[in-house]
Amino acid sequence: MSSKAPGLAPGEVFYFSFGAMVNPVAMARRGIDARESHPAVVHGYALRFNVSGGMANLAEEEGASVHGVLHRVTAGGFDVLRRIERSYGLHHVQAMPYTPSNDATAAPAADPVAFPGRPVEAVAFFSDQGIGECLPGGRYMAIIEQGLIHHGVSKDWRETMRELPRRERRGPGTFRRILDHAEPAAPPGGVPPMTLEDCRAACEGGARALFAYRDVVVEISCPEDPAFVRARAKQDAGKPWNENVYIWSTHLYEPHLSSVSRPEEVTPDHEAFVEDHYVDIVGAHGGRLAVVAWLAEQDREVPPDSWWSPDYH
Repeated sequence: MSSKAPGLAPGEVFYFSFGAMVNPVAMARRGIDARESHPAVVHGYALRFNVSGGMANLAEEEGASVHGVLHRVTAGGFDVLRRIERSYGLHHVQAMPYTPSNDATAAPAADPVAFPGRPVEAVAFFSDQGIGECLPGGRYMAIIEQGLIHHGVSKDWRETMRELPRRERRGPGTFRRILDHAEPAAPPGGVPPMTLEDCRAACEGGARALFAYRDVVVEISCPEDPAFVRARAKQDAGKPWNENVYIWSTHLYEPHLSSVSRPEEVTPDHEAFVEDHYVDIVGAHGGRLAVVAWLAEQDREVPPDSWWSPDYH
């Protein structure tokens, strides 16, 4: 039987992380300060990589278990989590914290609320409607593995994670550019320019996925995984390129790059990273990129103050 920990302050929750948020640096870069963190296991679920780009997800499965990190977060931290995990559903799970392995680098909480061996009611973010499974990225897996070591998560689980196949990890200097992987790489003749609103309208219903890239419009096609196309249509359509770069720069943790909380903090290196991410996730789902039109001139350089504010999410 699980129960809410009696020592939680008003608004605090226990959050079970199983992806990048097991890593303390990933948490800190998003401004989330965990009051305490413990290795933990949740039973009745299996780990899947069936969210866009091969991100981690949970799926109910009898007899399965998933190890991760149980964080006690403040009301403010929980609000941040809800914003950055908004594409996932919020679920309640029963997490069992346990004693860290002896090679953990994290210091134990001085005055913990959760205790090893006592079940805790926690929240977790995962999707009931995952898309096709694909290999997780090497960068992503390295972030998870570093966090698992830090918090002393089960060595057997860490070994299982290490043995999972993954996509090649790239870094600055080897990032791929969108137009180098788009066919065609220039708009076909006779096609009128498209506005951002045209892109949004074309993506309604999720049959097509278009996004603005500098001065052109790029389409993502993936006949073998229409759910991936719908996901990209929902998240990318109708936004100027600098907004999508900002979103990805704040949501993805790349150790080589500085953290981003405002548009002016985005650098050319962040943009290169985001370009590579697009190429990477499209390829991971067996899709392709194609330039389908010029972007209307008025939508090519959209000032950030037209879409950003301090409470942007």
